[in-house]
Amino acid sequence: MLMKKYLLLCILTGLMLSRNTEAQLTASKLPVQKKAAMPFAFTPIRPAENMIQPAERKINFVHIDLLEPSVITFKTAEFINKAKANCLSLKDQKPALTLKAERANNLTIDLNWETKYAFKASGFNIERSPADTFHFATINFALASTKTNFKKNYHLPDYNDYSGVTFYRIRQLNSDTTYGYSNIVSVKGPDAVPFRMYPNPVSDRLWIEIIAKQSGNGSIIVFDGTGKILRQQSTSFTENKLVMESIDVRQLATGLYLVRILMPDKTLFTQKFIKE
Repeated sequence: MLMKKYLLLCILTGLMLSRNTEAQLTASKLPVQKKAAMPFAFTPIRPAENMIQPAERKINFVHIDLLEPSVITFKTAEFINKAKANCLSLKDQKPALTLKAERANNLTIDLNWETKYAFKASGFNIERSPADTFHFATINFALASTKTNFKKNYHLPDYNDYSGVTFYRIRQLNSDTTYGYSNIVSVKGPDAVPFRMYPNPVSDRLWIEIIAKQSGNGSIIVFDGTGKILRQQSTSFTENKLVMESIDVRQLATGLYLVRILMPDKTLFTQKFIKE
């Protein structure tokens, strides 16, 4: 009898254990709920300490909009003009060395320059370039004056009968071995020769036709190859009128000669002729 009760108790205990195990297995198979995907990308930001926080400290999320960059225009000329207006060192300064040149006549060009820093100058190179501004060559030198420490004016003539345009500049040599350049100036060639000679070569009498730009007195001069004056005669000119003169060359030796015409406006014109 006792044996039957014991077996019944074991069976009941086994049934109870099997039900608990099944319940646990069923609970473990429940589906896990996934968090809904956020519609926007959020960036976590640490809350500031002086902000009022909820009872439970949580991480706040803030949505950040990505905006297109602003278009910024930079006007260089406007910026430079404003900078010059506000900064004395950027304002246009007058050059320290200025050069002026003009043709005095068909053979000479007058050069005039001024230096603001005469106390620094030891001398000046006069540089010339025919036809362009890239092939300058030194053609003369002027010693700096020691009479003043302030600005000083200089003048120097240059022999130039080049028919085209000639460019000039001055190079200032300073006592501290530095140097500086002046502005570049251009000078046109001489006017077309307003006279003609014939015959050339000539054996007895040389004829000269001249048209002057203004009325007045002038002269005709004959030179030999060494520059010696052989003949000189005066003549009178009328503005824009043809004047004819002749020179007896029978006494001249065979060779090359020059005829120079001095016009009423002091301009000079030169041509060559050959004596047979």
